[in-house]
Amino acid sequence: MEAIVRWFSQLQNYGEAFRNILAHELGTPAMDTGDRENNEPVRTIALDELLDLHPDFSFVKVPLKELYMQLVPDYTFKKLFTAQLINHYKDLLEFDEEEDEGSVLSIGVQLFTVPTVAFDLVKEKEMLDILVKTFNEKLSTAVIPEYGILDLKNEIFRDFSYWKPYSDVRYVLTNLCVSQYVLYHKIDLFSMVLQTLGMLQGMNPNVRSSKIHVELELPHFEALNLELNLMKWVDPLIHAFKVGDQIVFDNTYQQTLKEVSTSVAEKIKLIILYIQNTLKIWFQKQHNHLFGKTKITGNIEIFDYDVLAQPISIHIVLHRILALFLKPCLAVWNMDLQSLLSSSGDEQQFAQQLIEEPLRIQVSDMLGNSWELIRS
Repeated sequence: MEAIVRWFSQLQNYGEAFRNILAHELGTPAMDTGDRENNEPVRTIALDELLDLHPDFSFVKVPLKELYMQLVPDYTFKKLFTAQLINHYKDLLEFDEEEDEGSVLSIGVQLFTVPTVAFDLVKEKEMLDILVKTFNEKLSTAVIPEYGILDLKNEIFRDFSYWKPYSDVRYVLTNLCVSQYVLYHKIDLFSMVLQTLGMLQGMNPNVRSSKIHVELELPHFEALNLELNLMKWVDPLIHAFKVGDQIVFDNTYQQTLKEVSTSVAEKIKLIILYIQNTLKIWFQKQHNHLFGKTKITGNIEIFDYDVLAQPISIHIVLHRILALFLKPCLAVWNMDLQSLLSSSGDEQQFAQQLIEEPLRIQVSDMLGNSWELIRS
């Protein structure tokens, strides 16, 4: 078996024509369907067998990966192979060891960054749904149930087992056509991405210390690193947001939508509404746990909060996302802010909740600068 696989892995010695023929044959539907349902192509391409390998035969993983890398330049094979890879994604993620040179998932960047392949598989095979859900499952293992925030001392932040699905989601979203589709044509998928990013909201809360010097703990750096990485998902979404809803397959396309039609304006309001709703879920869930009960002052309901006694987090990821999406609405398209934020019907309460967290951070920072609080 090893000899056969190694022979195939040396395809570069046989020339491009031979590689194209083999890729075509592996991606061509069988003429005699027999007991095959739906005329499935003869293209198991050893992924099923790879997962069933006995440990004694793990040596074939590297030549198999080399074989796939020789074949993926063929577009038909690339698309079929990527579809199979997604079908087996969770199993392959568990099967491959960290830094395993034979990991077939390591060639994901060559598959997920091809616009037409990524777009078709996001639509037809729910590729992005699978990748985001896989990442969610990894990150969810680090959530503290009673508070709903991440425990940054969890082992997944030591072994970086979340990194592969995170990277693959990022590769897929870098395709402009995919990000446009997510925002303007499949808003539920955008909601799933938002919920994932919302897991970072309020992480690493700290009770500020007064009059003493406190060294920064490791979770502080983990939190910053995680936020900086996850916000890279947002960059291509913001770019797609500015381009509009007409699907573009050129990833170098930079032109910004100059005018907003009525139909696009409604889609933009829906996008902003989904961000607001994700924030509201966090307000309802987190404030009750971390910030105590509310009190009434005149006609305004505020949280009874003491910066010196209660935890504060600088990680307000959802606030940042809302600001990033509102910026082109106001600066480029001159849309009305009130109409964007009033679609949910409780804009006054939402506005109050929205400004509380940034104000707490500012007060904490001000006290720190005035030596009321010291934390380096």
